[in-house]
Amino acid sequence: MKINGFHDAGGAPQAANRAGGQDDSYSRNIKNQIANAQKRLQEISSDQQLSTEEKMKKRQEIQQEIANLNQQLRQHQMEQRRQQQESRKAERASGSDPGNDSAGSGLSGAGMEAMISADSSLKQAKVQGNMAKQAEGKAAVLKTEVKLDKNDTTAARKEKEIAELGARAQKATQGQMSSLADAGKEIEKAAKEGGEAKKAADSTGRTEKTDGKEPDERNRASDEAAERAAEEKKQAEEWPVYRSVDVRL
Repeated sequence: MKINGFHDAGGAPQAANRAGGQDDSYSRNIKNQIANAQKRLQEISSDQQLSTEEKMKKRQEIQQEIANLNQQLRQHQMEQRRQQQESRKAERASGSDPGNDSAGSGLSGAGMEAMISADSSLKQAKVQGNMAKQAEGKAAVLKTEVKLDKNDTTAARKEKEIAELGARAQKATQGQMSSLADAGKEIEKAAKEGGEAKKAADSTGRTEKTDGKEPDERNRASDEAAERAAEEKKQAEEWPVYRSVDVRL
């Protein structure tokens, strides 16, 4: 499926699909799409052929593309993490678990916190998009009424309300952009934390034992707890995503 010319995906400006910081081709493709969308977003301001209203609409369309990409990339990362954990469980069951590889293959505690924070920012962005959509819908109704209203006083009042709704929609859209930017930073932080955790695990050596347990046993509980936390956050994100547009006359 494609979203406004982009393959269905979801993403952040900087993220890694694995805690070790290695991107697969799918993740790299999503990031390239995000970079392209961000470039187009920056170029809108200098486009002299577009009116102010057209620029606002295009900005909001691109912002929605980025939101969709952001969401899908996050889901891809979580799916890969689940697959890695299932693989490790199978290795443990067969007795072929390669030691401390388990310790470095999941997100660290700080990395998981960053991912949860990113989830929160994405949820907030969806709420803000919904608010902008509602303001736009109400303003559209008022604009139609103004065209039909012969009473100058009533029409003036409605035009004032339309302007206020336009400002509200614009503010919500700006807040949505800020929330998406925050989500991108948090996902980038999670990727960085994951990479550092892997390096630390690698430096300990495959035979290290600190409490009489193998590394995979020490980390099994924390891995499963982290996965449950991520799943709960994912299930909480059931807010619809709407595309807000400029409502000014």
